Amino acid sequence: ILRKLYAGGEFQNIVCAVIFPANRNLKDFYKFREVLDENPSATKLSDIKIFEKQDLLEAIQEASHVIYVTHNYFQLVPSKLNLIKTTAQFVNQSKNVERFLAVTPVELDHYFEPNPFRDAIESEEQARKACPNMTLIKSDITVGAYSQFVHYLASRLANDQGVQMKSLPSQEFTFPLDACDLADVVINALTKGETKGKQYLAQGPQQHTLREIYDIVAQKVDSKNARVGVLENIISPAATNVVSEWLYDNDYRNFVKLVSGFSTLRTDGYEKATGLGVNIKGLSSPVSYTHLTLPTIYSVQISVVAVSLKKK
Repeated sequence: ILRKLYAGGEFQNIVCAVIFPANRNLKDFYKFREVLDENPSATKLSDIKIFEKQDLLEAIQEASHVIYVTHNYFQLVPSKLNLIKTTAQFVNQSKNVERFLAVTPVELDHYFEPNPFRDAIESEEQARKACPNMTLIKSDITVGAYSQFVHYLASRLANDQGVQMKSLPSQEFTFPLDACDLADVVINALTKGETKGKQYLAQGPQQHTLREIYDIVAQKVDSKNARVGVLENIISPAATNVVSEWLYDNDYRNFVKLVSGFSTLRTDGYEKATGLGVNIKGLSSPVSYTHLTLPTIYSVQISVVAVSLKKK
């Protein structure tokens, strides 16, 4: 999203609000900005560090457009509810904000909440009540070069690290879409047409199980030796206990919880994101296999909570 907004040059400033910025995240942001600066734009990209509510409020009050993006908050806070709701409340209080988007890719939700899929929907509903003009874009699993899901899975398999997949639901399906197409959906919703107060579901054209996606990614990175550690058959990364927390990092535990408990997304109450003028591609499209030459995906890309923009 940031890459395309920056390259488009339509906005004067893009200010990335980073929640509880860790030193690693800030370094990643600066590296990311250096990459963008290799192709200069008329848009200025900067950051603001969010340590308390007042910091976020001040950033939003200066913005004409705001984007909330679900990020890796499971490493930082126990719940998504307050983050998206607080952002919506601040937007609703501001007289300057022309448009507010909430982008919630299913793969970035917090799967150690009591009922993650229900809690994700509840958080989005609370945000809409706080800001009735909010545009919601809920995304199915993403694929392609800039997919966090594919990037994480491919990186593990390429290093012969398996993924705990034995409890994959066989009757649940995803309609994966290219992450670049999701970015186009977001930008069109932000800049074109009347989208205030609407909910969109971004999905690709083909139906797949997560096992099929796993097998395709494994084939593409030529992974033949990936194995799950012996301990994982005894203590699952999805287990909620101190031992599991000590053995496995948060990203992997959340990933395993996602794939083991995945449910087909509900479509009722949503408009199709294709109505925003984007030809959404799926897993079978050649562009979705560009993870063979994976770009560096910096963690700061998913720890951005609000992007503030001033249109030229």
